[in-house]
Amino acid sequence: MVMCSSRRTIFAFLVASSLGGCSWVAALNPFAGSAPPSPAPVVPRSVTPANFFGTAGTQPGIITVAPPRPLTDVNGRPLPTPVYPRVQVLKLNLPVGTFSANSKVWKQLNEDAIDGKTSTLLAQNGLRAATGSQLKWPEIAKLIDVPGASTEERRCQTDNHSAVEFIMQNQVDSQTVFFVDSDLQLQGRTFDESTNVIRLSMNQPKVGSPITIQLEPVVRLPAPPPPERFAPNIPQPPNEVTFTNLRLAVTVEGKDFLVLAPSDTKVDSFSVGSRFLTDTEKTPATESVLVFVPQSEPMPAEKPKK
Repeated sequence: MVMCSSRRTIFAFLVASSLGGCSWVAALNPFAGSAPPSPAPVVPRSVTPANFFGTAGTQPGIITVAPPRPLTDVNGRPLPTPVYPRVQVLKLNLPVGTFSANSKVWKQLNEDAIDGKTSTLLAQNGLRAATGSQLKWPEIAKLIDVPGASTEERRCQTDNHSAVEFIMQNQVDSQTVFFVDSDLQLQGRTFDESTNVIRLSMNQPKVGSPITIQLEPVVRLPAPPPPERFAPNIPQPPNEVTFTNLRLAVTVEGKDFLVLAPSDTKVDSFSVGSRFLTDTEKTPATESVLVFVPQSEPMPAEKPKK
Protein backbone atom coordinates (compact mmCIF):
# COMPACT_ATOMS: atom_id res chain seq x y z
CA MET A 1 0.00 0.00 0.00
CA VAL A 2 1.16 3.50 -0.76
CA MET A 3 -0.61 6.60 0.42
CA CYS A 4 0.46 10.10 -0.46
CA SER A 5 -0.93 13.49 0.36
CA SER A 6 0.35 16.77 -1.00
CA ARG A 7 0.37 20.41 -0.04
CA ARG A 8 2.64 23.41 -0.13
CA THR A 9 4.63 24.57 2.85
CA ILE A 10 7.37 27.11 3.52
CA PHE A 11 10.59 25.43 4.65
CA ALA A 12 9.00 23.87 7.73
CA PHE A 13 8.78 20.39 9.16
CA LEU A 14 6.11 21.34 11.71
CA VAL A 15 3.13 21.09 9.38
CA ALA A 16 -0.18 19.39 10.09
CA SER A 17 -2.93 18.55 7.65
CA SER A 18 -5.83 16.17 7.31
CA LEU A 19 -6.81 14.28 4.19
CA GLY A 20 -9.35 11.58 3.60
CA GLY A 21 -10.18 11.39 7.30
CA CYS A 22 -6.56 10.73 8.28
CA SER A 23 -4.61 13.14 10.44
CA TRP A 24 -1.04 13.81 9.28
CA VAL A 25 1.05 15.41 12.01
CA ALA A 26 4.84 15.74 11.76
CA ALA A 27 6.52 14.61 14.98
CA LEU A 28 9.93 15.94 16.01
CA ASN A 29 10.44 13.92 19.20
CA PRO A 30 13.96 12.44 19.39
CA PHE A 31 14.15 8.76 18.55
CA ALA A 32 14.65 6.50 21.54
CA GLY A 33 15.95 3.02 20.90
CA SER A 34 18.87 0.91 19.75
CA ALA A 35 21.36 1.71 17.02
CA PRO A 36 19.91 1.64 13.48
CA PRO A 37 20.38 -1.52 11.42
CA SER A 38 22.67 -1.53 8.40
CA PRO A 39 20.93 -0.35 5.23
CA ALA A 40 19.66 -3.18 3.05
CA PRO A 41 18.23 -2.99 -0.46
CA VAL A 42 14.49 -2.50 -0.49
CA VAL A 43 12.91 -4.55 -3.25
CA PRO A 44 9.77 -2.75 -4.47
CA ARG A 45 6.78 -5.03 -5.00
CA SER A 46 4.86 -2.41 -6.92
CA VAL A 47 5.41 1.14 -8.05
CA THR A 48 3.08 4.10 -7.80
CA PRO A 49 3.59 7.12 -10.05
CA ALA A 50 3.42 10.31 -8.05
CA ASN A 51 4.25 13.87 -8.83
CA PHE A 52 4.55 17.06 -6.91
CA PHE A 53 2.02 18.77 -9.14
CA GLY A 54 -0.87 16.32 -8.72
CA THR A 55 -1.72 12.75 -7.88
CA ALA A 56 -3.53 9.88 -9.49
CA GLY A 57 -6.00 7.64 -7.74
CA THR A 58 -9.61 7.09 -6.86
CA GLN A 59 -9.44 9.47 -3.89
CA PRO A 60 -8.14 13.02 -4.20
CA GLY A 61 -4.58 13.18 -2.92
CA ILE A 62 -4.35 9.51 -1.93
CA ILE A 63 -2.75 6.73 -3.94
CA THR A 64 -3.34 3.09 -3.09
CA VAL A 65 -1.48 0.43 -5.06
CA ALA A 66 -2.04 -2.64 -2.89
CA PRO A 67 -5.07 -3.90 -0.95
CA PRO A 68 -5.03 -3.32 2.82
CA ARG A 69 -3.39 -6.10 4.77
CA PRO A 70 -6.01 -8.19 6.62
CA LEU A 71 -6.05 -7.87 10.40
CA THR A 72 -6.71 -11.60 10.90
CA ASP A 73 -5.70 -14.81 9.17
CA VAL A 74 -8.08 -17.27 7.48
CA ASN A 75 -8.87 -18.78 10.88
CA GLY A 76 -9.73 -15.45 12.43
CA ARG A 77 -6.58 -15.23 14.53
CA PRO A 78 -5.06 -11.73 14.84
CA LEU A 79 -2.00 -11.03 12.74
CA PRO A 80 1.00 -9.01 13.92
CA THR A 81 0.45 -5.28 13.62
CA PRO A 82 1.69 -4.24 10.19
CA VAL A 83 4.33 -1.52 9.96
CA TYR A 84 3.77 1.32 7.51
CA PRO A 85 6.85 3.55 7.23
CA ARG A 86 5.95 7.17 6.60
CA VAL A 87 7.98 10.17 5.50
CA GLN A 88 7.41 13.80 4.75
CA VAL A 89 9.02 14.75 1.43
CA LEU A 90 9.91 18.35 0.67
CA LYS A 91 10.87 19.49 -2.82
CA LEU A 92 12.79 22.75 -2.58
CA ASN A 93 12.69 24.79 -5.79
CA LEU A 94 15.60 27.22 -5.71
CA PRO A 95 17.77 29.33 -8.01
CA VAL A 96 20.72 27.19 -9.11
CA GLY A 97 23.47 27.11 -6.51
CA THR A 98 21.33 28.29 -3.59
CA PHE A 99 21.64 24.90 -1.89
CA SER A 100 24.03 22.83 -3.99
CA ALA A 101 26.90 25.36 -3.98
CA ASN A 102 26.30 26.79 -0.49
CA SER A 103 29.16 25.65 1.75
CA LYS A 104 27.40 27.07 4.83
CA VAL A 105 24.47 24.73 4.21
CA TRP A 106 26.63 21.64 3.75
CA LYS A 107 28.53 22.39 6.98
CA GLN A 108 25.23 21.82 8.79
CA LEU A 109 24.86 18.35 7.21
CA ASN A 110 26.56 15.00 7.73
CA GLU A 111 27.90 13.62 4.45
CA ASP A 112 29.72 10.87 6.37
CA ALA A 113 26.35 9.15 6.80
CA ILE A 114 26.73 8.05 3.16
CA ASP A 115 29.35 5.35 2.61
CA GLY A 116 32.45 6.57 0.79
CA LYS A 117 32.04 4.48 -2.35
CA THR A 118 28.43 5.57 -2.88
CA SER A 119 29.22 9.20 -2.12
CA THR A 120 32.05 9.22 -4.67
CA LEU A 121 29.92 7.62 -7.36
CA LEU A 122 27.08 10.06 -6.69
CA ALA A 123 29.48 13.00 -7.00
CA GLN A 124 30.80 11.67 -10.32
CA ASN A 125 27.20 11.68 -11.55
CA GLY A 126 26.28 15.15 -10.37
CA LEU A 127 24.51 14.13 -7.14
CA ARG A 128 25.17 14.85 -3.49
CA ALA A 129 23.49 13.40 -0.39
CA ALA A 130 23.70 13.83 3.36
CA THR A 131 21.72 13.53 6.55
CA GLY A 132 21.07 16.24 9.07
CA SER A 133 19.47 16.92 12.43
CA GLN A 134 15.97 18.36 12.33
CA LEU A 135 17.09 20.77 15.06
CA LYS A 136 19.44 22.41 12.55
CA TRP A 137 16.78 22.90 9.88
CA PRO A 138 15.72 26.43 10.95
CA GLU A 139 19.28 27.64 10.40
CA ILE A 140 19.47 25.91 7.01
CA ALA A 141 16.10 27.38 6.02
CA LYS A 142 17.39 30.91 6.63
CA LEU A 143 20.35 30.27 4.31
CA ILE A 144 18.15 29.17 1.39
CA ASP A 145 15.18 31.49 1.89
CA VAL A 146 15.95 33.69 -1.12
CA PRO A 147 13.79 35.43 -3.74
CA GLY A 148 12.32 32.89 -6.13
CA ALA A 149 12.48 30.02 -3.63
CA SER A 150 9.45 27.83 -3.03
CA THR A 151 8.66 24.51 -1.40
CA GLU A 152 6.28 21.69 -2.22
CA GLU A 153 5.37 18.93 0.19
CA ARG A 154 4.19 15.37 -0.06
CA ARG A 155 3.60 12.86 2.73
CA CYS A 156 3.97 9.23 1.79
CA GLN A 157 3.30 5.96 3.53
CA THR A 158 4.13 2.53 2.13
CA ASP A 159 3.73 -1.07 3.20
CA ASN A 160 7.49 -1.83 3.34
CA HIS A 161 7.31 -3.30 -0.19
CA SER A 162 5.76 -0.77 -2.54
CA ALA A 163 7.56 2.20 -4.08
CA VAL A 164 6.66 5.74 -5.06
CA GLU A 165 8.04 7.63 -8.03
CA PHE A 166 8.46 11.40 -7.90
CA ILE A 167 8.39 13.04 -11.31
CA MET A 168 11.25 15.52 -11.63
CA GLN A 169 11.26 16.20 -15.39
CA ASN A 170 8.08 15.23 -17.20
CA GLN A 171 7.76 14.24 -20.88
CA VAL A 172 11.12 15.47 -22.14
CA ASP A 173 11.14 15.42 -25.95
CA SER A 174 14.81 14.46 -26.20
CA GLN A 175 17.67 14.33 -23.73
CA THR A 176 21.22 13.00 -23.53
CA VAL A 177 22.46 11.75 -20.16
CA PHE A 178 26.10 11.04 -19.39
CA PHE A 179 26.81 8.86 -16.38
CA VAL A 180 29.66 7.01 -14.70
CA ASP A 181 28.84 3.32 -14.23
CA SER A 182 29.92 0.91 -11.50
CA ASP A 183 33.17 0.21 -13.41
CA LEU A 184 33.91 3.94 -13.37
CA GLN A 185 33.45 4.12 -17.12
CA LEU A 186 31.78 7.15 -18.68
CA GLN A 187 28.64 6.20 -20.61
CA GLY A 188 26.11 8.22 -22.54
CA ARG A 189 22.54 7.59 -23.72
CA THR A 190 19.98 9.60 -25.59
CA PHE A 191 16.31 9.22 -24.72
CA ASP A 192 13.29 10.42 -26.67
CA GLU A 193 9.93 11.17 -25.06
CA SER A 194 11.14 10.29 -21.59
CA THR A 195 10.32 11.22 -18.00
CA ASN A 196 12.88 11.48 -15.20
CA VAL A 197 11.74 10.20 -11.82
CA ILE A 198 13.25 9.52 -8.41
CA ARG A 199 12.00 6.21 -7.03
CA LEU A 200 11.48 6.01 -3.28
CA SER A 201 11.31 2.76 -1.32
CA MET A 202 11.21 2.44 2.45
CA ASN A 203 11.72 -0.26 5.03
CA GLN A 204 11.00 -0.10 8.74
CA PRO A 205 11.40 -3.34 10.75
CA LYS A 206 9.10 -2.26 13.57
CA VAL A 207 7.11 0.74 14.74
CA GLY A 208 9.42 3.38 16.16
CA SER A 209 12.60 2.02 14.60
CA PRO A 210 14.71 4.01 12.11
CA ILE A 211 13.58 3.97 8.48
CA THR A 212 15.82 2.80 5.66
CA ILE A 213 15.17 5.18 2.78
CA GLN A 214 16.21 4.00 -0.68
CA LEU A 215 16.38 6.32 -3.67
CA GLU A 216 17.29 5.66 -7.28
CA PRO A 217 16.99 7.69 -10.48
CA VAL A 218 14.89 6.17 -13.25
CA VAL A 219 14.20 7.28 -16.82
CA ARG A 220 10.68 6.31 -17.84
CA LEU A 221 10.16 5.52 -21.52
CA PRO A 222 6.92 5.14 -23.53
CA ALA A 223 5.38 1.68 -23.29
CA PRO A 224 6.28 -0.46 -26.31
CA PRO A 225 3.42 -1.34 -28.68
CA PRO A 226 1.83 -4.76 -28.12
CA PRO A 227 3.16 -7.55 -30.37
CA GLU A 228 1.16 -8.49 -33.42
CA ARG A 229 -1.20 -11.40 -33.10
CA PHE A 230 0.50 -14.77 -33.63
CA ALA A 231 3.86 -12.99 -33.79
CA PRO A 232 6.89 -14.82 -32.37
CA ASN A 233 7.48 -14.19 -28.68
CA ILE A 234 10.18 -11.57 -29.15
CA PRO A 235 11.34 -9.95 -25.88
CA GLN A 236 10.09 -6.38 -25.69
CA PRO A 237 12.48 -3.58 -24.72
CA PRO A 238 12.08 -2.34 -21.13
CA ASN A 239 9.99 0.77 -20.59
CA GLU A 240 12.47 2.21 -18.10
CA VAL A 241 16.18 2.64 -17.53
CA THR A 242 17.17 2.42 -13.87
CA PHE A 243 20.52 3.72 -12.70
CA THR A 244 21.01 0.91 -10.19
CA ASN A 245 24.63 1.87 -9.61
CA LEU A 246 23.36 5.16 -8.14
CA ARG A 247 20.94 3.48 -5.74
CA LEU A 248 21.22 5.18 -2.37
CA ALA A 249 20.11 3.41 0.82
CA VAL A 250 20.43 5.24 4.13
CA THR A 251 19.01 4.39 7.55
CA VAL A 252 17.61 7.61 8.96
CA GLU A 253 16.80 8.18 12.63
CA GLY A 254 13.47 9.72 13.55
CA LYS A 255 15.18 12.95 14.66
CA ASP A 256 17.08 13.39 11.40
CA PHE A 257 16.37 13.93 7.69
CA LEU A 258 17.93 12.89 4.38
CA VAL A 259 18.84 15.32 1.58
CA LEU A 260 19.38 14.57 -2.12
CA ALA A 261 20.67 17.50 -4.15
CA PRO A 262 22.56 18.22 -7.35
CA SER A 263 26.27 18.81 -6.97
CA ASP A 264 28.12 21.48 -8.90
CA THR A 265 25.86 21.86 -11.93
CA LYS A 266 28.39 24.08 -13.70
CA VAL A 267 30.73 21.11 -14.18
CA ASP A 268 28.46 18.92 -16.31
CA SER A 269 25.01 19.96 -17.46
CA PHE A 270 24.44 16.49 -18.94
CA SER A 271 25.02 14.50 -15.71
CA VAL A 272 22.28 12.56 -13.94
CA GLY A 273 22.11 15.21 -11.23
CA SER A 274 21.73 18.03 -13.73
CA ARG A 275 19.18 16.21 -15.87
CA PHE A 276 17.03 15.14 -12.91
CA LEU A 277 17.39 17.99 -10.44
CA THR A 278 17.90 21.17 -12.46
CA ASP A 279 15.97 23.15 -15.04
CA THR A 280 18.26 25.31 -17.13
CA GLU A 281 15.50 26.36 -19.52
CA LYS A 282 14.03 28.64 -16.88
CA THR A 283 15.34 32.16 -16.34
CA PRO A 284 16.95 32.15 -13.90
CA ALA A 285 17.86 28.46 -13.91
CA THR A 286 16.54 26.46 -10.96
CA GLU A 287 17.55 23.42 -8.94
CA SER A 288 15.44 20.95 -7.00
CA VAL A 289 16.46 19.54 -3.63
CA LEU A 290 14.60 16.62 -2.06
CA VAL A 291 14.35 16.37 1.73
CA PHE A 292 13.00 13.19 3.37
CA VAL A 293 11.82 13.44 6.98
CA PRO A 294 10.81 10.26 8.88
CA GLN A 295 7.47 10.47 10.65
CA SER A 296 7.13 8.85 14.05
CA GLU A 297 3.70 7.20 13.96
CA PRO A 298 2.52 5.33 10.85
CA MET A 299 -1.13 5.48 9.95
CA PRO A 300 -3.10 2.54 11.37
CA ALA A 301 -3.97 -0.35 9.09
CA GLU A 302 -7.22 0.05 7.23
CA LYS A 303 -10.02 -2.23 8.31
CA PRO A 304 -11.46 -4.34 5.50
CA LYS A 305 -14.81 -3.16 4.24
CA LYS A 306 -17.78 -5.28 5.19
